[in-house]
Amino acid sequence: DVSCLKAADCYSKAGIVVSHDKFNRFLTRQSLTPETLWTEGAPYIERRNGWLVLDDTVIDKIHSEKIETTQYQWNGKQRKVVNGIGLVTLVWTDGTNTFPVDYRIYDIDCDGKTKNDHLRDMLQTAKERGFNPYFVMFDSWYSEIDNLKLLKRPGWNWFTRVKKNRMVNPDRTGNVHVSSLTIPDDGIEVHLRKYGFIRAFHSVNKKEVTGIGPQMF
Repeated sequence: DVSCLKAADCYSKAGIVVSHDKFNRFLTRQSLTPETLWTEGAPYIERRNGWLVLDDTVIDKIHSEKIETTQYQWNGKQRKVVNGIGLVTLVWTDGTNTFPVDYRIYDIDCDGKTKNDHLRDMLQTAKERGFNPYFVMFDSWYSEIDNLKLLKRPGWNWFTRVKKNRMVNPDRTGNVHVSSLTIPDDGIEVHLRKYGFIRAFHSVNKKEVTGIGPQMF
């Protein structure tokens, strides 16, 4: 009940009045599905003034191999393979308020879907729900071409980190690794192989390359 009070307090600070009893009823329901999550949050979300952010996490279950949906998978935070429950989430933020809008449990042995499959399912659902984000943001794990092309179809802009070995053509003379480029502070227009033109930037620490697409500049 203390957690419910804290959750209600956080909402009130954002100018949204939600009673702690409502959080309690939500948490005590027998079935907490992605649809339930959306139904609860939808009235408070302005779907055209914000950003969609996709991420995943692994809830460690090191000593619980018999728990349903647990399996060995890569944990980016720990930088190693661990046994746990994989959770892929999609959140919406307007820069001040943040709302979870969808999630999927990674259970490839049950449904045959990879984390990238879940990403595409959630993006398609977000489109059907009327979202029109400024940008869709995600980690380099989700920057495969099929995902970028899915975002390109509705004209959604995206922002992601780019792996060093991604092939780009900066001057129409041939593809090179993006890590070999000299990138100015205001970025550089390059052609991403199998996708199209994007704009590449160095991160602040100069150790990573980020990409924005489609080309908008």
